[in-house]
Amino acid sequence: MYKACLKLHYFFFLIFITVVSQADQAYGEVELNLFPNTFDKFSVDGQFHVFFRHDSNPSFGAPADTRGRAETTFGETVAKLGFTFEKELPWAVLEGRVSGILMSTINADVYGVADDESQGDLNEGFLILKKINRSPIDIKVGRQDIFIEKSFISGDANPEDAAIWISAHKSFPFAVRVDGDFGKLKTLAFWADTELYSQQGDQREAGKRGKEGVSFAGINIHYDFSETAYLYGGYYRKIDESNITFADFSPGGQDLFSENNTNAFDIGFDAAVGSFHFAGEFVYQTGDAGRLGGRELSRDAHAGFAQARYNFNHSANPYLKLMYVFFSGDSDLEDGEAEDYDPMFITSRVWNEWLIGQHVGEVQLSNTNKYAFIVETGFSPMPKMQMAFMFLKHYLDERYLGRSRGRKILHNDDYADEWNLLIDYEVNNHVFAHVGAGYVIPGKAAEEFFGSSDNNFFTQVWLKFHF
Repeated sequence: MYKACLKLHYFFFLIFITVVSQADQAYGEVELNLFPNTFDKFSVDGQFHVFFRHDSNPSFGAPADTRGRAETTFGETVAKLGFTFEKELPWAVLEGRVSGILMSTINADVYGVADDESQGDLNEGFLILKKINRSPIDIKVGRQDIFIEKSFISGDANPEDAAIWISAHKSFPFAVRVDGDFGKLKTLAFWADTELYSQQGDQREAGKRGKEGVSFAGINIHYDFSETAYLYGGYYRKIDESNITFADFSPGGQDLFSENNTNAFDIGFDAAVGSFHFAGEFVYQTGDAGRLGGRELSRDAHAGFAQARYNFNHSANPYLKLMYVFFSGDSDLEDGEAEDYDPMFITSRVWNEWLIGQHVGEVQLSNTNKYAFIVETGFSPMPKMQMAFMFLKHYLDERYLGRSRGRKILHNDDYADEWNLLIDYEVNNHVFAHVGAGYVIPGKAAEEFFGSSDNNFFTQVWLKFHF
């Protein structure tokens, strides 16, 4: 099996070299000369992704999927095609967009989550009215992404059935968004509906990817102090009307009525001072967390991150970054307070934010009941290529793991040590290539949970073509 994996890696490496050798090939966005009497502009764009990954022990030696395999090898493809039009009206600028997506997973079960399958869907379908009556207000209605600031609160709406690693399908099926641009002050207000909600992994119906009956609303305020420093904050509410009861949810066998109407208040900042770059965000959550054993639960949770980066003055752009990320866990799983952080609609837009760890974060631990220390260094060995090396120390905030009835009380909080090597290369304006590898050593908590202690080694390749 491992030799076969190596052959596949060599194959993808040859593809990578071939792509790199074509770096001067010209591409461009295609503007179609269609409907000139109706639209001022009509264009088409597209993407194609190919991904491959191998893990030697993604569950540290325990079975990693429903086939009983301890090692996994899988691939994914994603294709997107979209059309955008613009029309200037007497009282606003009208923009519309429709895009479709086709996703496939190959050689799965992927960690027991996805099967060999394909999924086609509408990825975007919205209208925007910009500068209404020459005001600073834009209104956007329809199927759309909602990325808020650094995506610590929102960015991922629904679970995919295929190509879950690439995670290219993040749109809310229907949302209304109002943006205001008042110079240094910018505002955002929205309401969005979901088809399935999956971020709270312990509160999914058996055999289903997520739960129905969840919507999301909020407001964000952003203020630019300068070109290199800004402050932001907001209020958000996850509205859960799923009305699902989970039997024997707690260690004591109490049933949970899942109705998580979580309120989240957050504040964050980002500032560059000379060669230093600082950023941080803190979120506090209150609200109704359902009923446990017939007793009302109230949310009292928090999460946040802090990071500092130093950019050295050198042509290769070397840097050093330190980061701490925290998501609270529940200190007492039987009382009337839900202290575990509700992940809301958090997503990751750069490596290890906020799925902390290419292995631990993406495969094992969701964004609750954990904290991690990250040391990252990197440089640019050639133009448009970035190499990063990361060490991640993973801990549990409280000593338990698992979902509802499978929840397990542990005696340790030391979860894992992880090393990641990630290489990204913008071959040209329309070709991106990534190669990654990592090594993970389980801690006492992971060994206790999985009942095994084998180290994991992973490699991955990702190619993206777009115009």
